[in-house]
Amino acid sequence: MHGLFIALNDLKITLKDRKVTTILLLMPILLITVLGSALSSAFTPDTMTDLHEITIAVVEGEAANLNDLERFVPMDQMEEIETSLSDLDINRIVKEEVLQSEDIKDLVSYEVLDHHTALSKLQAKEIAGIVYLPDQFANRYIMGNKSEIKIVTNTDSQIDQMILHAVFRSFSDQLSLPRIAVSVVQEENIKEGVGAFSFSKTGEDIQSLVSDKGISLEFLQKTEAGKQLISSREYYTSAVAVMFMLFSAGYGLMNMLHDRDHYTLMRQLIAGASKFQMLLGKFLYTLFLCIIQLIILFSYGYIVMGIRLPSDLLAFMILIFAASFAMAGLSVLLCGVVKNQRGAVIFQGLVINILSLLGGSFIPIEVMPKIFRPLADLTPNGRASRAFIHLIEGGQLSSISSSVLMLFGFGTLCLLIGVCVFRPAER
Repeated sequence: MHGLFIALNDLKITLKDRKVTTILLLMPILLITVLGSALSSAFTPDTMTDLHEITIAVVEGEAANLNDLERFVPMDQMEEIETSLSDLDINRIVKEEVLQSEDIKDLVSYEVLDHHTALSKLQAKEIAGIVYLPDQFANRYIMGNKSEIKIVTNTDSQIDQMILHAVFRSFSDQLSLPRIAVSVVQEENIKEGVGAFSFSKTGEDIQSLVSDKGISLEFLQKTEAGKQLISSREYYTSAVAVMFMLFSAGYGLMNMLHDRDHYTLMRQLIAGASKFQMLLGKFLYTLFLCIIQLIILFSYGYIVMGIRLPSDLLAFMILIFAASFAMAGLSVLLCGVVKNQRGAVIFQGLVINILSLLGGSFIPIEVMPKIFRPLADLTPNGRASRAFIHLIEGGQLSSISSSVLMLFGFGTLCLLIGVCVFRPAER
């Protein structure tokens, strides 16, 4: 009970301190607003600059069936249509003219797989996505029906999703070229009810027809297991909120140093409080502060910035508690190791910035140099941030269980070390 009293008393003092509340609440709100709005274009494929090779699976569509066209096209024209079908072979076009083009082949590697094999590889994270090509594309194109290229992505990498979207959107924009304009002419004649038509249209007529029709593919971009892509506002709400939890851990340390410098710890010892109760008070203080901080920042993101909250609210609350537990444990470790204000300044000015950079609070982890990307999962803030993003994308508790366990383990380890090395009277 003594530890709880210390925590609640310190928390009351902190929340009344305008300087502290400005740093822990108003500053992250400002950053979330600015970064989430100003960098929204960085989460679209139009502005990608740091691209890396990704591997995808291509599931081919069924070949065109000329028999389906016989009732619409005169027999004497069928042979000419058959010779033009190679220009509308979507399987060949995508593999040879898109994925093996000079601009793309160094960016995207692919393998042709069946649906079940491709899905298994996606779930095992061996590939970044699956591209499903439409069945009987030529038939649908000639008859004026839209086709869909379905892209299923592994949501662990936002950049990979952007690359796939950019590549195939560019392909969609370039599909209506003069080399397939003959098929567009066929479509126009069929829709107008002309029984017989010729391939002798002039180039100008064909170009005009393509321009007037504006034919393009309709794309359905989906994500693995019903997950959804995140926006810049959702990303930076999670990243910035977790980053400022580090400052809360730092304020737990500052609070302890203040009590030590003003002999509050000595008075507590004289009053019969043990060092465990003192550290428990600081642990609970940081835990409550982080929980309040996260709830306020995500509430701001939801109400003002329009972000989505996770569908699994239980997992969301468990993650909030786990992340706060990790930061509270870190705060106790700092209380045991750092003995003066200089050490606290180094933590807040240097260590927090390094952890924030490695954890993806400043820029998405996917655009960092490859050597730094694995380090994100080794930092508590990076692990927590990625878990929050994963939940917003549609993940469930089972999919973030390893992150939750890591955060609890990290907090427990820091707490035990902090208790062992803490000396109340040492300065």
